[in-house]
Amino acid sequence: MVKSVSQAVAEESSGDRHLLGFEGPPAPVLFALASVASVFAVRLALDPLLGDRSPLILFTVAVALTAWRCGFGPGLLALATSTALGVFFFVEPRTSFAVAFPEEALNLAAFWTANAAVLFVTYRLAEGRTRQALVAADLRRREVEVTRSRDLLHAVVDGSPDPIYVKDRNGAFVLVNERTARIFGTTPRTLVGRRDADYLPQQVAAAVEAMDRDVMNGGQAHLREEVVPEDGELRTYFSSKVPWRSGTGEVLGLIGISRDITDRKRAEGELASSEAQLRAFFDASVAGLVQIDPRTRRFVKVNKAVCDLTGYGAEELLELTLDDLTHPDDRGRDDGLLAPI
Repeated sequence: MVKSVSQAVAEESSGDRHLLGFEGPPAPVLFALASVASVFAVRLALDPLLGDRSPLILFTVAVALTAWRCGFGPGLLALATSTALGVFFFVEPRTSFAVAFPEEALNLAAFWTANAAVLFVTYRLAEGRTRQALVAADLRRREVEVTRSRDLLHAVVDGSPDPIYVKDRNGAFVLVNERTARIFGTTPRTLVGRRDADYLPQQVAAAVEAMDRDVMNGGQAHLREEVVPEDGELRTYFSSKVPWRSGTGEVLGLIGISRDITDRKRAEGELASSEAQLRAFFDASVAGLVQIDPRTRRFVKVNKAVCDLTGYGAEELLELTLDDLTHPDDRGRDDGLLAPI
């Protein structure tokens, strides 16, 4: 899990508290000691020139550098170590922790005060730099997540064989896939920002937009068939549209997916036509025709010729079974006829 900025800074502060007790990792402590040792070596080399003048001022560099790189705890360690080395080797009387003159004590107090301020300011600057780096890293992470989410969305939407689209409150397309753009004879990039009325005949566009308004104003999903022209022919789509809402529940537009059911509707029409033709032939036939349920032997359908032949009305026959009209000696033959069914 990616840490937030506040968590990271809190962890860093916690690490600094450990360093105050010298319980933290050794690398910052070693950096503090190495910085002090380097400044000590330089001050020792310059001692013939500087003498007793400014015995501790160079150690400010070690304190500031350590606080910048490693934080408050190592910086405080560098300040304490610098003070000890400076007093012992460069403050009279040398090789002693005693302070011989009052002015030297004042200089030591000034050194501590100034370096404490440098330590605090440097640490705060380093903390700000760390916070900025964490914010920048968090922004980069969010950008990567947004990019990944957008790519995934486009992969799902464009991979669908059905038209998928999102419209705003004005009916303008916000997101469309390739299949949707193909209906309008254009590209997804061109279609975004346009409305149905920009491409469809006025009457067709009005019907589509009326359904869209019902979805957005009512705040409920709608399922409906829509007929739109595509490639020079009218095609039927079964459309499912739901409100597109913001995080607060405000309706921003709609989300829709449509399925081309033209071929299914055509097949259903052809089947209905065939059934109508069969029904017409059945009813108009001069031969007696019946449809019987082989399990119950009850009449399911009869034509007029059977009614004329038996003298029963159609409704009366539908209440009877084949056995009711068959002589007992002939029922075995009927059983043989119905058995294959």
